[in-house]
Amino acid sequence: MLWIARLLIVSLYVFSALEKVFDFEGAVNFAAGVGHIPVAKILMPFAIILELGCSALILTNRYCRIGAAVLCTWTLILGPWFHRFWEVQDPGQWQSMIDSFFHHLTMAGGLLYLAIVGAQSRVLRATDES
Repeated sequence: MLWIARLLIVSLYVFSALEKVFDFEGAVNFAAGVGHIPVAKILMPFAIILELGCSALILTNRYCRIGAAVLCTWTLILGPWFHRFWEVQDPGQWQSMIDSFFHHLTMAGGLLYLAIVGAQSRVLRATDES
């Protein structure tokens, strides 16, 4: 079950990386336009490697904490960078943007927890904490 939990956490990053692979130009255009990243074409391969590599570390439980910490940092940087809800004038777009912003914070929280606790092989019982 803990492996399934880790799979659910990294599913967004695996999907995002594969989306970048299969629609590289679209991802570059999005990053350059919405993200205001002028060198997006140069940086995109590194983003793909980072997302897939850290996801693999988390799923294989090999350096899980490091993979989670890197993805957490990545998410905390990209959330505010791409989802600037404070700049949006249209109420419909604002709601979508703020949802995406907090989605990133939620993912970062799960990754931070995983980075601190790690992929423990046993589940604590209530009596274990006393």
